[in-house]
Amino acid sequence: MEFLDKIDDIIATEHKKIEDLIKKKFKEFKNQGRKPEFAIDETRTVLFETFIKTNFIDIYHSHFDTYYHLFKNSIDTYDNKQDAIKLVLQNEMYKAYLSFDKINKIPNHQYSDEFDNLTFENFVIYLLQYDTAKQIEALLLKNSDLYILFYKNDYSGDFYLKPFEGHVINSTIYKRLHKKFYPNEFIPYAKEETDEYNNIRYVIITEETEKNTPNGIKQIKNNQKKHDFNVDEQALLLNLCIADDNSIPTTEKIKLLILIGEIKDKSIFEGSSASNLFYQKVNKGVFRKGSSKIMLSIVDNVLNKIENIELNITKQRLIKHRITLVNEQNKTKNV
Repeated sequence: MEFLDKIDDIIATEHKKIEDLIKKKFKEFKNQGRKPEFAIDETRTVLFETFIKTNFIDIYHSHFDTYYHLFKNSIDTYDNKQDAIKLVLQNEMYKAYLSFDKINKIPNHQYSDEFDNLTFENFVIYLLQYDTAKQIEALLLKNSDLYILFYKNDYSGDFYLKPFEGHVINSTIYKRLHKKFYPNEFIPYAKEETDEYNNIRYVIITEETEKNTPNGIKQIKNNQKKHDFNVDEQALLLNLCIADDNSIPTTEKIKLLILIGEIKDKSIFEGSSASNLFYQKVNKGVFRKGSSKIMLSIVDNVLNKIENIELNITKQRLIKHRITLVNEQNKTKNV
């Protein structure tokens, strides 16, 4: 397994490819006069289509999703974080690889020759490339404040694509660039708070809020959003918990059920449940009857409301559903 000594190079190479793509798309959207939020959202879609959807792990996601989550979850079991990825690969993932010959193929599903002759080295390469793309896709959403700063100012220098401790607005790079681009303006910062469910969320402090509120605290942007879900949003979250075939861990599902609160639609207690509209919404999720545009709006609202809560797998699933809805919309436009 000497190739495991090269995993840093594999990650760095993929990271550079994705960074170049993001810079290219930002420049294109900027030249079109697009708003930064649109540019970031569309860039994430292109990133998914280019680096995630085409990856071996995603092509055969019904077989390899479980192994990917094993990879992610196993990293935290090692004390030596610096070598954790290598240790997981040579231990948990190699053991998993030895069981691949027991994978049951799906009837009438097309498989490539590589599926039957997959080497451990190629599996590792695909896994690392897939994970790198997934992480950056999530960061574009989570750290959007920083990338909006990049986009608005045509900045492509220190294009930071790594996670931060806490809110990105408190990071050194955000403060440095904000001061560089807006030298005479107040530098905002994020104040950490804990809600009634012990979930961490952030209050963004601006010059205006410091001047106009007694304690200098005012929630703005996504941090102002309460966990008050309407009926359609509740139905979507229930679908993720009980009907959708996904890898959301039980701990996240428990958090989702707590966040949902009391179900506002009680109609399921009346008449036939099979013909009940709320039941259909829960059972079908994003694939229920109706406009994909409306469903897209529901997904976006839910993503916004859970943005600052540690529900990483849930967010990944919602983002995947979102891309499916966007693709459906695009197909409809082209007909």
